[in-house]
Amino acid sequence: MYKNKEDKYVNFFKTIKEFNHLRDRQKQRGLNDYNILTSVLRASDEVRLHSRMIGSLINPNGVHYQGSLFLEIFLEILNFRNFDLDLKNAKVHIEYKDIDLYITDGIKHLIIENKIWAEDQPCQIIKYINIIKNEFNLEADNSEKIPILDDIRVVYLTARDKNIPREHLLDEKGHISFDDTLSEKLLICSKKDNTKKYVSNGLNNYKVLYKKMSYKKDILEWLYKSKFEVQNITNLNEAIKQYISVVEMITKQYKGNIMNILEFIKTKVSSEQQEEFIGILDSLDVIYKKEKRELKKSYFKDTLLTELNQLKEDDWLIEFYGVEKDFYKAREIHIKFYKSDWKIVYWLRFDTNDLKKMYWAIAKTTKSTDLNIIKNEFKKFKNPTSKHKKTDWSLIWNISEYDLDKNIYKIISNPQELSQNIYSEFKNVLSSLKNDYNCTLEEINSLLEENNDTI
Repeated sequence: MYKNKEDKYVNFFKTIKEFNHLRDRQKQRGLNDYNILTSVLRASDEVRLHSRMIGSLINPNGVHYQGSLFLEIFLEILNFRNFDLDLKNAKVHIEYKDIDLYITDGIKHLIIENKIWAEDQPCQIIKYINIIKNEFNLEADNSEKIPILDDIRVVYLTARDKNIPREHLLDEKGHISFDDTLSEKLLICSKKDNTKKYVSNGLNNYKVLYKKMSYKKDILEWLYKSKFEVQNITNLNEAIKQYISVVEMITKQYKGNIMNILEFIKTKVSSEQQEEFIGILDSLDVIYKKEKRELKKSYFKDTLLTELNQLKEDDWLIEFYGVEKDFYKAREIHIKFYKSDWKIVYWLRFDTNDLKKMYWAIAKTTKSTDLNIIKNEFKKFKNPTSKHKKTDWSLIWNISEYDLDKNIYKIISNPQELSQNIYSEFKNVLSSLKNDYNCTLEEINSLLEENNDTI
């Protein structure tokens, strides 16, 4: 078919050029993939996008003014046995005492744990069950080894394939409970500040009826049925339509309005050439992904630390760890700004699975560092600003958006950019410590030293 091997590549790139022209014409005609939700939030944002969107629709008192319509459809899809929620008295809560979504009529209780890609937290589900059990003083059926709570249901809403959250077990009757072989773990969780805040007397194990709810199947079914019911209400119909697109994005089902390259090849290229062209695309994709991985590896291992050390002032030390021999198996890459023998440091973490995020924190260097000393001395650390949060290992932490995947070639041509951004943020955090919390890292470490906190 071709006079020489080079001709097929000439023909291939000529086809790509035609494809780009077609896409430009489609855009000029007004076709687009604009989504108002993903223009302000990441498609995978569990709390601010998905929990709030679902919660706003199933809320019978929501400003959609459809009463319990969307909640009824939601419950029909769940189809829990013997769960007659009083829709007239149903209340929907978002982020209620750490519970992503919580629905109750005061007697029946539905706990929804919303997990898209985030990892399950220790004892998460059983903690929520204990919170509701204690708050409403619910009676348990003690006829089995693990008591049963009949008035609570738990839903694990996820885009993943896994059927139950970690550390929990599912019995043949559909009850979920904490894994009884991990009783020591339950004791450890009971002692955590964020548990004692809501469950002061420690966590007990219970069984409740459970279901996994899938974004890919169940949520889309609920949205399509809900959309059908309000098809003549323009703004509601459009809002649900936009959210359907977001759910399709996180479940890898979204098809844009602008023609993609595979569709173009299938419709515009002869059947004899289709297999050959797709083969070229596949080989280019493999080369491109491998090259990008190598560029990121080189940047983290050889460039970034050098750039940061050139920017640093005074006697700050910068340590880079997590970049192992096998870069691709490292789950995290850490950068630590510190001074000798310090117990609290400025700490950065890149998640190698999601290089769109950069986490920073004022964090402890070892497990033995007692953050309670700091929290008791500097009262403001108990109530961090909305911008900053605290955990058991940090005083404050935050997420900075920097899409390394998107900017990788820009970074290679200008390697100073990210290092300058990192160092600038580091200086801003030091300034914020002084202004917002009236202390410095030196003072924090001195306080730990005075209290004989040992490493």
